[in-house]
Amino acid sequence: MIEFKEVVPFSGVDTSKTPKGIIVPLGPGPTKFNMVRLTNGQGVSVVLRGGANIKVEKLGWLWGYFLRLPSPPSDRLFKISSILPSQNGYLEAMDPGGFTLDRLNVAVLKQKEVKLSIRPIQVLNPQGNLVYHSKAPFNFKDMVDQMNSVWTPQANVVFTLVSSNPVPLIDEARNAKLMNMAPNYTPPALKGPMNIEVFKDLLIENKDRSAQLTMFLVERVAQGPTGNVIYPSGATIDGVSLISDNRARLPLLMAHEAGHFLGQEGHTDDPDDANKRAKDPRQQLMVNGGADLGYKLIPFDLVVTRFNKQ
Repeated sequence: MIEFKEVVPFSGVDTSKTPKGIIVPLGPGPTKFNMVRLTNGQGVSVVLRGGANIKVEKLGWLWGYFLRLPSPPSDRLFKISSILPSQNGYLEAMDPGGFTLDRLNVAVLKQKEVKLSIRPIQVLNPQGNLVYHSKAPFNFKDMVDQMNSVWTPQANVVFTLVSSNPVPLIDEARNAKLMNMAPNYTPPALKGPMNIEVFKDLLIENKDRSAQLTMFLVERVAQGPTGNVIYPSGATIDGVSLISDNRARLPLLMAHEAGHFLGQEGHTDDPDDANKRAKDPRQQLMVNGGADLGYKLIPFDLVVTRFNKQ
């Protein structure tokens, strides 16, 4: 079968659903390009339609050998770059008779920077000492690198860490009141799951003003009104996220919650829209509470219409 395919998994080529597409980072620069392969492409013409200033170069099979592709030499590799943004170009694979065999949309996108703050929550322990609510170790550089390993190749979105200062939530009276605890509660109040809806205002107060998204690290996360509480691994509301210790076993957790933040643009609360998103596994990483945190494809159409809309 003759069709466009990714060269490296999760690198910005989405052929999972029509429209197929490739995300190309805006150049110039030695890394400002992307690649795609055409299976069984010998004797097939590849034509660029639209997309002024998009450059398409055919690469030799030496590139395929270098990349250790498990594909036969009949596959053809193409390098795509551009010094101007564009979203109206596409490649057509055509047989000698001019019949279109496959089509690949091309979106050349400027890099979108998201300023990120990661702030561990601190609370008082029973002895009155300041301790981290989160019990899992954290390495801020590794956390940001992992997020960028998902978002930068596929959406040309880069997260930049602007702060990582801890947040001491030690106003016991306020914590207890927020949690509807009886006046004779036993301190510390904040020793169980942290409910993002209960503590939303307090979290927003402690949001880093130099950041677009602030992620707070806690041991466990809850979400929902009193009496209807669920326990997710993470939650995001109004530019703040709670990230639980499950991040240690779910490496995509922070990238997933960042997707909720990025996906707010264009999001609606229409039940039909929510139902469509829930049924589309391609949206599980990013939108509407996807449960499968092992799924890391960011669909081409959502990149250009939501996550890096230009």
